[in-house]
Amino acid sequence: MAFMTMFAETISFKEEKFVESLELYTYRDGNVTYEQDKTTVAYKDGRTIVKNENNVTVYDDNEVLTVINLVERPEVGLHFSLTKALFQKDFDLLKENFEMKQVRKGLFEFIPKGDVSNFIKKLELYLDKEDNVEALHLKFNNGDKITIEAK
Repeated sequence: MAFMTMFAETISFKEEKFVESLELYTYRDGNVTYEQDKTTVAYKDGRTIVKNENNVTVYDDNEVLTVINLVERPEVGLHFSLTKALFQKDFDLLKENFEMKQVRKGLFEFIPKGDVSNFIKKLELYLDKEDNVEALHLKFNNGDKITIEAK
């Protein structure tokens, strides 16, 4: 019997989200764990979001609040894929959907191309002096914005 060790990476973060339609800012702290086929976002307020295969399940203190089918809502899956690629600095994956340019040392800008441009206006990736991810800025076409700062 063979055992495979799965690599999991956990990143602590602070999230600021602006919802244009409500003119509302929200602030949350949490951790995101990336495994081979699963992403888990655990907020300190008790809410957990798990992306596994073609579904995203939202929990509040272990109670299922909703399940999102990613075939029906591809923009939700796109958000998970993009944040993972940005945190892992997977520029090859990002280049499939974005034109990438280095604005200055430590700042990369990604302009969407193809279908991605229907949802996203621009992404920015900030790196610290050691080239670790410092922050991500996502700007959506509907006016929403998300800033995620690694802790």
